[in-house]
Amino acid sequence: MTAGENPFRSARVTGLGFCWPEGGSMAVLMAEWRSAGCRGAVAGAKGNGKSTLLREWMAALAEEGWVCWALRLTEESPRLPRKLAPPVGSDGRPVCAVLDGAEQMGWVDRRRWRRVVRRLQGEIQTCHDPRGARLPVLWTLEAGPAQVEDLLGQLLGGARGRVPESAAELLAAHQGDVRQLLRSLYDRAAGW
Repeated sequence: MTAGENPFRSARVTGLGFCWPEGGSMAVLMAEWRSAGCRGAVAGAKGNGKSTLLREWMAALAEEGWVCWALRLTEESPRLPRKLAPPVGSDGRPVCAVLDGAEQMGWVDRRRWRRVVRRLQGEIQTCHDPRGARLPVLWTLEAGPAQVEDLLGQLLGGARGRVPESAAELLAAHQGDVRQLLRSLYDRAAGW
């Protein structure tokens, strides 16, 4: 199978929507965020959908007229840019700072971040551990078998039988990291 035919290729995986947990929806999340003063965090282990959720959340905010200022920190790039310059909402639109990977910030960057974002109308952060969140944790994500089955159904359609393990077995084999799970299925599908 060529890379372009692989059902687990990155273009397909990144195109998947967020798999909402039971009882969850964008409307519920937005209501919780608003009740927390338009400031909140989403926590969850690596590969559990935080970045995917952020993409959809920013799109929902943009539909409501918000301007989103998004930054992403990683283990490889854990520092904020030298110049922190959020967009100015001169046209009257509210601005929301969105920080993916907040746990990467050291204390100096945390102080710089707080100084810049405190005057903005909204703030969203993701982090791995809810204990390290500097904002109210609105949701803690933990992918379950139902979400994995949903993803496999979207990617494989009627060919779900090509992956004989249950979603629970796949999650256990990858310590709950859905991103790693999908990467290993990409490698496996290359041999189909």
